[in-house]
Formats: sequence, C-alpha cells, structure tokens
Amino acid sequence: MVVCATAYYLGVCCSAWRFRRDRKRDSLRDAQSTAPPVLLERKALSALKPWSALKPLSVLKPLGGSAPGLDENLRTHALQDYPKFELLFGVTNASDPAAEAVRRLAAEFPHLSIELVECGHSPEGNPKVFVLEKLAEKARYDLLLVNDSDIRVGSGYFRKIVADLSENGVGLVSCLYRAQPGGTFASLIEALWISTEYQGQVLLGRSLQGMKFALGATMLLRRSDLARIGGFTRIRPFLADDYLLGNLISSSGQEVALSGTAVETLLPADSWKAVWRHLLRWSRTIRVMRPGGHAGLIVTHGTVWSLAALAAGSHTPPLAAAAACCLTLRFVAAWLVADCVDSREAKRSLWLLPLADLLAFLVWLSSFFGSCVDWRGKQFSLDRRGRMARTHGAVRAR
Repeated sequence: MVVCATAYYLGVCCSAWRFRRDRKRDSLRDAQSTAPPVLLERKALSALKPWSALKPLSVLKPLGGSAPGLDENLRTHALQDYPKFELLFGVTNASDPAAEAVRRLAAEFPHLSIELVECGHSPEGNPKVFVLEKLAEKARYDLLLVNDSDIRVGSGYFRKIVADLSENGVGLVSCLYRAQPGGTFASLIEALWISTEYQGQVLLGRSLQGMKFALGATMLLRRSDLARIGGFTRIRPFLADDYLLGNLISSSGQEVALSGTAVETLLPADSWKAVWRHLLRWSRTIRVMRPGGHAGLIVTHGTVWSLAALAAGSHTPPLAAAAACCLTLRFVAAWLVADCVDSREAKRSLWLLPLADLLAFLVWLSSFFGSCVDWRGKQFSLDRRGRMARTHGAVRAR
C-alpha cells in the first residue's frame, strides 16, 4: 500500500506541475494582451477581444443564513472589472439573514443590476438547486455563472473565466479554490485538507481522464448548453449538483475546463463536531456518486500507511526507506498543490499534515457506514444514485 500511495503522490506532483505550467503560459498570454499595441505581434492583435465584445453575464448565487465574511464575499463580485453583468441572489424567504447583506450591497452599488429573489421552499430534492432554477428564470443573459455564497474572488475573475469559456469545445468552466480557516484549530485542519489533498485529487483526476465534473466554487456555462442537458431541474434530486452538472456537460461532448485562476472560501469557526459532519457529508456524497473511485481513495492515505509501515517494520531498512520516501512525497505534493491555489496559509500549516491526514482517513472509513448527511442544519438521506430525501432529524446549522 505504501508503494501505491507513493505512486499516487508522484501523480499529484506531476499534475500540479502541469497545472502550474499551463497557468504560467496563460499568464504570459494575458500579459501580452495588455501590453501596448506597438509591442504586440500582428497575430496577437487580431486575437484580442475589445471591451465591448465581452458578453454580458448573469451571476446566480443561492444564499442561506448568515456566514462569516458574507458581505465581503458578495462585494468582490460587485467590484469586478467587467463591462456588463447582473447579480441575482436567491433566498428562501425575505427574512433570511443573508437578504440584509444583499440589501447593503445594493445600497453601496446603486449603479449595478443587483436583485434579491425570494424563491420559496423546494418541494423536493436539493433546495440550493431549486433556488438556481428560480434565478435562471430571472436571468437576462446567456452566460450563467454559479458559485457558492462563501466564495471570494479577485477583480479579474469574470474576465478570466469568460475567456476560458470562449475556447473551442469548452462547455463549462470551473475553478480550484483555497480555504481560509475560520479561527478555530478544527477549521485550520479542514482548510489544510481542502487546499492540499482535495485540490490535489482534482488535479490528478484532470490529468488522468480530463475534467468529468465541476466544482461548486465556479460553474460558468451557456444557457443553451444548460437547456440541452435538461436544465437545473434535471439535477435537483441530487446532492452533488456541481459534480453532476459538470458530468452532464462532459457527457454531452463538450469540455469542462479548469481555469488557471483560483478563488477563496472562508470557513466558519467550526468545532470538531461540525467539521466532522461537513467532511462526512462530502465523503458520503462521493461514495454514492462514484463508488469505485471512492473505494480507490484507499491509496490516497499514504501518511497512515507509511506510519503503520514504520511502526511494523522499524527494523526493516527497505520498508522504512519506502515509508520515508512516501511521507516526503506527501509533503512535496501538498506544497505544490497549495502553490497551485495560491494558499500561503496551507504552506505555513504543512507541519499539521499528519493530523489532517488522520482525520481524513477516519472520515473515509466512516463514510462506508450510513447514508445520512447534514446540510445547512437539515438532515437528508441519500439513495444509491445520490438522490436526497429529507428526514425528520435536524442539526444545528453549519
């Protein structure tokens, strides 16, 4: 198992290197596109799109409850360097605490098209996707951008992902993301795992089979392509809406592109119990959507296997050397992935990787037992296809 884990970490390192190489190439292209015309080659000039050629954009953001940094998260979308866009925010009812954040944003940016949409309760399935259905009905433009309420972006975010969508054959653009801890030790460990291990799995999947899924941190697509796969209504029964949306676009013959830009999510100041619930929901969702792939994650727990090998074969030099090599590659892979998502916090916290890996291993084991998940303070059960049904249990909101 140590050998398999070593091969996995080598794959992650290569995938991260490839992503960094592609991002550097794209950055050079973008730098050339903003250079004075006299410095541009004639071919580059002909490829540039004028400001007026950028298509208008509808941003669809489902909201629910108050969250740390919500005002600033929304504000970064209003500050985009982009000619024409609208911001549509959906809530279950107008008394939702998130509605006040939208009203404050609209007051600060009266010149922008900002609308709060009261969507009501979902009759069944995923409440977030039900809100997306309502927002899509209100959207005026062909380009639809969906991202989670906890996402914070840079000023050139819209321009970058729209440029990625304009590439031949691309039907959806998604982004990697880094996590910022919310002030508790538990959230620091969760942020470290998200910014290194989970993003590493995404990069390796991209290298091995291409992007067959999307990440909720960013999903940019055309309205016509969304309609072709059945719209948001088709994915409403499922918890893993982001995975399924990307999978359906990929199955339709179009490419899911991973943008070179990374966004940021700010985690709440969660307890260990809340972090456990969140990661367990994540793991169980993957298990029902991709059972084979989820079982294959056994090779990603190299820290556990290496420490076990060192303990069992401390007097066997070849085994000890293999375990040490695996552990070293684990840290190298984590550093490279953290660099891909521009996470200084993850790089500073790398010494905590063994603890994050142990937590991830325990979550992975637990995910095979049970089918209930907690989402926004409500409890749902998942069937074998990943469809969700509300149960009578309830938990405190995350």
